[in-house]
Amino acid sequence: MSSLRSRAPREASEWKAKKFLWVSLAVTTGSIIFFFALRVVFPTIKEEAKNLQSLGEQVVGPESTWQKLKYWGGFTVRTIDFEWRTPAGKDPMLQILKNPLERVVKDLDVLKGQNLFTLDLNSAKEKVRSSGWVDGVSIRREIPGRVHITAHLREPRFLIRADGAWIVADQSGHFMFRQKEIPGWLVDLPLIFGWEGQLARHISLPELERGLQEERESLREAHELVFELENKLRVKIESLTISFDSWLDRPRFQVVWQGAKNSREVRVILLSGAWKNRIRSLQALLSEPLKGDSALEVDGQRADRWIVRGGSLN
Repeated sequence: MSSLRSRAPREASEWKAKKFLWVSLAVTTGSIIFFFALRVVFPTIKEEAKNLQSLGEQVVGPESTWQKLKYWGGFTVRTIDFEWRTPAGKDPMLQILKNPLERVVKDLDVLKGQNLFTLDLNSAKEKVRSSGWVDGVSIRREIPGRVHITAHLREPRFLIRADGAWIVADQSGHFMFRQKEIPGWLVDLPLIFGWEGQLARHISLPELERGLQEERESLREAHELVFELENKLRVKIESLTISFDSWLDRPRFQVVWQGAKNSREVRVILLSGAWKNRIRSLQALLSEPLKGDSALEVDGQRADRWIVRGGSLN
């Protein structure tokens, strides 16, 4: 009985030793085969790369060959999907902006062939935002080699008269692009005057944005003002002239629209930061019947009264 017990551990240790020997032999054999196979295959791949180069493809040397091997392995960007999201009710923008958006897609073709996992997403987002039409961007990687880009388009809000052109801006005061003439699909936007001398044509839009921080802030306030007037007075604002009152040290807005049934032009002058609590009284003032056919000017710069020029109220 004791001899059987002593034989069992010895047989188990011998089996483990044999197993380790066979595994070591298999690993060594596989390594040798892989080494010689690589020496045979690698020159073939280099030769194929040279052939591809002769056909016009930019494949040169071992580094490019390694990039091609990664592409074959499925770890590089092969497909880029774009999803353009427009503001509510602005779906026609996609057709209108077809050409500039196609240029954005073409610019992102440089991502194809890059490693999916080491892709510089921030750089890709900046390329999309640089179009001027895009507000927010999100990018998602999808294995094996797909990149999905979702871009939220800005909404044009104003047309700003510049030096020999028009600058389209959104409600946040971002300058989107220049146009020599007003595009037909933007003719209903309010026109902004008063900055013609500051918006020189030879200065890029990013540079203008950096140098006109106060003007852009007043543009954001102008958006709020237009929104309130159009909703409370039920009018369609045609233009605003933004000037700076050096005495009061604040911007001044002259807002223009056509009266009921296009009967007469109405001009309202309001001071920055002081108009919000005066919309209701302006609404009551303009509800009164008007006399005369000339343009009506309502000056609201004084906090205690409205000054009416060019007509009278019954």
